[in-house]
Amino acid sequence: MCLVESWLVGHLAAIDDSERIQIVRRFATWDVLPKLRARAGHRPLTPGSRKCAADQIRHATAFLSWLDDHDRDLATCRQADLINDLGVPTTAGQAAAIRRHVLEMPAPVVADALGYHHVTTTKLVGEPGGTRRNLEPIRPRRPHTVTQGLGSSGHWRQLNTRAHQ
Repeated sequence: MCLVESWLVGHLAAIDDSERIQIVRRFATWDVLPKLRARAGHRPLTPGSRKCAADQIRHATAFLSWLDDHDRDLATCRQADLINDLGVPTTAGQAAAIRRHVLEMPAPVVADALGYHHVTTTKLVGEPGGTRRNLEPIRPRRPHTVTQGLGSSGHWRQLNTRAHQ
């Protein structure tokens, strides 16, 4: 915790706008640091968890700089501004990207990889622009046992053959 807190002091000192310093300090104090403290209460902090906390604060600082550069502030910035200016994919764009993935892999696999529910990806595949190929369940080929009669040892032999369904 001390490493992150001392890093934060240096980070805030490098910001040249007093209002931005206040916003970043509040974000760190009320959002990032409590989560980090809670984590530290259960297990030792790793370099990755400290880096993640610092990255969140850096991203918040960069976002505030972006707002200043585009003559906006937190009070007037709308989601549409972010989507248009930052290139955040729209819902339609996200759906199209998922459809592209399910052309190559089954919908449940894509859902698991991207953190979506499998029903969501399956529905997207069925919408216009999707493919029905991946809606079919994947049926593994099962070996079928065929009994062949008495062998030379006097026992019934079983042969495994592949069924093609």
